[in-house]
Amino acid sequence: MRVLHVITSMRQGGAERLVSQLLPRFVSAGVDAHLALFDGTDSPFLEAVRNGGVTVHILGNGYREMYNPMQVKRLQKLFQTGDYDIVHTHNSSPQLYAALAGRPASTRLVTTEHNTDNRRRSWGWYRPLDRWMYGRYDHIVCCSKPVELSLADTLGPDFVPRISTITNGIDLTAFAGRSCSDRSYDSDNTTPVRILMVAAFRPQKDHLTPLRALTVLPDNVTLTYAGDGPTRDEAMRYAESLGVADRVKFLGNASDIPSLYREADIALLSTHHEGLSLSTIEAMASGTPLVVSSAPGVADTVGDSSLQFPIGDHKALAEQINALISNPGLYAEMSDKGITRAAQFDISLTARAHLDLYTSIINNKSYHTK
Repeated sequence: MRVLHVITSMRQGGAERLVSQLLPRFVSAGVDAHLALFDGTDSPFLEAVRNGGVTVHILGNGYREMYNPMQVKRLQKLFQTGDYDIVHTHNSSPQLYAALAGRPASTRLVTTEHNTDNRRRSWGWYRPLDRWMYGRYDHIVCCSKPVELSLADTLGPDFVPRISTITNGIDLTAFAGRSCSDRSYDSDNTTPVRILMVAAFRPQKDHLTPLRALTVLPDNVTLTYAGDGPTRDEAMRYAESLGVADRVKFLGNASDIPSLYREADIALLSTHHEGLSLSTIEAMASGTPLVVSSAPGVADTVGDSSLQFPIGDHKALAEQINALISNPGLYAEMSDKGITRAAQFDISLTARAHLDLYTSIINNKSYHTK
């Protein structure tokens, strides 16, 4: 089986993390796995793919190349010469450009929907093009049930037979869960409390609310952002304007996420919407107590294994952080619950489900999960 995945880049992000873990497992299973990138900027995720024996095709470099219409012609050439059984796309521009590029009759087209919502759905004029685009795909994979239900509701009943859920997963062995029940904090707020948020800087994410929360939290509480993207500069300027810049670290794309979680006291995801957040699973698997915004696609992932706050409510976020700091019993409970919850999300199961899907599609059999 020869498979090509197409994505904007391998910079920080949930889709990128998923691809970096899936494709090397395809290679281990005997699949001839390829990856096409609109932006070939080096990153830890790209390094992991190359080290895993995946053939990488760089179609451009830099943020602008992620949306460059010339990628349609580049994909056409790659499709015509690659002799792929499956072409699998991620993110909006690869989804559209691959549909526009067409594919040989022997190639099956698959895409993954990673979020419960996106900006396109609010553009009424775009809906016919969206339906046409999805109509070009043999199958649409959703990373969680909420994403599947949302997409089916958007596209209508005609699309339901070609939509299914394959739950995202992580390499659980890389995030050695340990209970945090032995941690405690001084009542006089002198012990450092390190909060970690791993998320790409994109409009979908809410990096500003945690900065506002810092203004009402004790000075010993610090915040580290791991990730990069177009909204990073805005967040850095906002931290300066709030007077909390000296308590915030912007690491950019980090190569050793497991170590970051082991060093953190509290993990955080502040976001407007999600499909299935791999960073929350990684935090739980690490045993690091987790606080998340109650956004679509997040609560279904974490269940009762994390504390939640309303989207954009910095005071409620600060209250949840204070609750973990001041209550050792709650801190230990969230740690243990997270480890148990994360065990449900194993990347090996995710990879196997994708290969089963590909085989079914190649053999012209129906595939749908309950």
